[in-house]
Amino acid sequence: MRSLCRFAFAIAIYSLAGCAAQAPALPKPVICKGVATLPNGEPLRNVRLVFNPTGVDIEGRADTDSKGQFEVSCYGKGDGLVPGTYIVTVSAADFNNPSPVKNKAMAAATPKKYSESSTSDIKLDITAETTDLKIQLKPN
Repeated sequence: MRSLCRFAFAIAIYSLAGCAAQAPALPKPVICKGVATLPNGEPLRNVRLVFNPTGVDIEGRADTDSKGQFEVSCYGKGDGLVPGTYIVTVSAADFNNPSPVKNKAMAAATPKKYSESSTSDIKLDITAETTDLKIQLKPN
């Protein structure tokens, strides 16, 4: 009887081990850094860039600094983007502040078409690491 109980217990443990299979690995991002500018060439300062995926399901985001420089994150800070095609939008909120506030100067200077992925004309194909990405907004 004890053998039968041990055997049943062993089968139960073995079965549970199979249920704990690991989830598939997440796609690996590549480093993506650059600078964003307004149509007049001035830095796009203290705003959030959102990298909206068109083929992959993993969004990226980046907060520009006072010089318009940014580094994209998808899973964690500065890890980059999963290779794919993205439409870039601009949120005129300063997420560099502990409590995000609207960046009124950049909101006024940023053409409205960049607030929605359906109207933004910035389409990027990310295939490999890039540290000199240039995003320049165009007038409406």
